Amino acid sequence: MNKPINSNYVMIDKPIIEDKKLVFKLSYSENLNQYFFYDQIDIQYNVDINGIDNSILYIPAVATIISIAWAVGADVFVENIDENYLHSLDNVKSIFSKWFPQFSFSTRIQAQNIVNNKYDSKGYALLYSGGIDSLTSLLRNRDKHPALISVWGAEGSSREYDQDKQFKLWKDNFLSINLDGLELYYIRTNTGNLVNQNLLAKNYINDGDWFELVSHGLIYTGLSAPITTVKKVANLIMASSFSKDEKVVNGSDVFNLAEMNWANTKVILDSGDLSRQDKIRVISGNTKYYHLIKVCHLYKSKRFNCSTPSCEKCARTIVGLIMENIDPNECNFRVNKGTLSLLKVYFENGWIPIDYIRGTFFWTDIQVHIQDHKINNSYNAAAFFGWLKDFKFSDYKYQNGNGMQLIKKFYYSAKYDPLFAFEGVIQRVSLVIKRG
Repeated sequence: MNKPINSNYVMIDKPIIEDKKLVFKLSYSENLNQYFFYDQIDIQYNVDINGIDNSILYIPAVATIISIAWAVGADVFVENIDENYLHSLDNVKSIFSKWFPQFSFSTRIQAQNIVNNKYDSKGYALLYSGGIDSLTSLLRNRDKHPALISVWGAEGSSREYDQDKQFKLWKDNFLSINLDGLELYYIRTNTGNLVNQNLLAKNYINDGDWFELVSHGLIYTGLSAPITTVKKVANLIMASSFSKDEKVVNGSDVFNLAEMNWANTKVILDSGDLSRQDKIRVISGNTKYYHLIKVCHLYKSKRFNCSTPSCEKCARTIVGLIMENIDPNECNFRVNKGTLSLLKVYFENGWIPIDYIRGTFFWTDIQVHIQDHKINNSYNAAAFFGWLKDFKFSDYKYQNGNGMQLIKKFYYSAKYDPLFAFEGVIQRVSLVIKRG
């Protein structure tokens, strides 16, 4: 490779394949040390990726670091890169430059060879996490018989802190069944723990969620490139996080505005015509999929979803399911008659970490739909939704915990959900023991 001229740079060494595992060594300028925890990218596939041109194999590594390079103005050095992917990055960059004007964007991708890959492609693949978004996309695209691609480890330890247990749980409950006879591929990676996302967020997006707002669309699609190439997939479907009408800055919804391609594969952003509550309505009645729903990244017992009132995503999904008269207990949640009463207390005290985006779009979307639903009174839902429809999320402020709040939380948890209170005590005792 050429010697870096720019004082900011990231060099990606030649890809190494070790038993379906793709490995890259990184080197970078000294001023970027603060943003990298490691200098190696590991990506494990469950499909043989030997024989793929290096210009495709480099895509997962470039996808992982390109948003960082744009932010700090670092050049990226690779031996080869796919021509269509290089053009696609320019498409995304043009949108990001409007969304994130504070980024440098002086980055140049320095490649010795730009390769025009062509192959006969057909069919579909779908990025599938088991969440509401991806399950909706699966249900809406069943007639296309998409292969499913599931990614583990891209989000980082802050969300998937016990990934090994979660992955085993997923394999036991998902890989063991033949879902609609669809091909299933998975990717395990360390990319989520590779970079200091908190510092990047602090320095470049005012403490927002770096992965959600900036990088996740690029990373998920990029990690999938070797699979789509091996299987010669023409279309990779990625579920939208928000509806097109909401016009939210989001790392995947950038594909509403910017085309993403490599070789003969095109990324399709799906279900942008639906709000989150609309998506739950699509899922309603498809009971054989209920037990596969996974929205949470915390490991609790044998459930996919922690179901704790302080978990905004679990709370939001539980409420949305109940509004569609779907029993959350059939969807890998633990809910009882006191759950909604406890959620109400958490809302009133500011104990649920709701940010501007979630408060404005997801929860107000639920409020809008309340009047259109005839909600049964399972789990004392009538009183809760009667209260929720008038709650002012615009005034909501999340309150970080202190000693007195912990006492109040335990009191209300013991009152409305004794099992949750007991689990909380056990968890805290375990943490104390681990810390010595």
